[in-house]
Amino acid sequence: MQLLGVTLPDNKYVKIALTYFYGIGLKTAEQICSKISIHKTCRLSELTEPQLNRLALLLSQMTLESELKRVVKANILHHRQIGTYIGKRHVMGYPVRGQRTKTNARTARKLNGKSITREYSSLALLHSSPSASDHLLKQHEAGFLTGPRNFNGLRYLPLVKLVNLFSRVLKR
Repeated sequence: MQLLGVTLPDNKYVKIALTYFYGIGLKTAEQICSKISIHKTCRLSELTEPQLNRLALLLSQMTLESELKRVVKANILHHRQIGTYIGKRHVMGYPVRGQRTKTNARTARKLNGKSITREYSSLALLHSSPSASDHLLKQHEAGFLTGPRNFNGLRYLPLVKLVNLFSRVLKR
């Protein structure tokens, strides 16, 4: 059965089938079913036409699927732009909500789509690749190069010194 562009299995319970929508979990699905007066053991194929219409109307008023994904991306981008702790954690690919990082941070790094590499000094990074200047400028914009050491205890040069360093390297 198609409902708002999502294919739902007919043989499943309604509360389970509703979890096929991005943005609806089991708890929200149960609340939706109770609001529309659908029994918890009712299957999707057993719904009447008025119940399906009420369900479609209620779901169309919620933020779901691609619209919800867009809102989440916009929120993350907002945190990154204003330089909050959450935004910095997203930039680095670390867990955002206080989880440990010594071990068990693999999932957050996978979800952010990048592997984390550790740079030991700005000078070594500068000589390592031609895109090093872009990388360092991104880190400065994210607020990681504000002091002589970043939060990992690794030494970085202030931006003024980096610009002087770039000019010396480019003259070679």
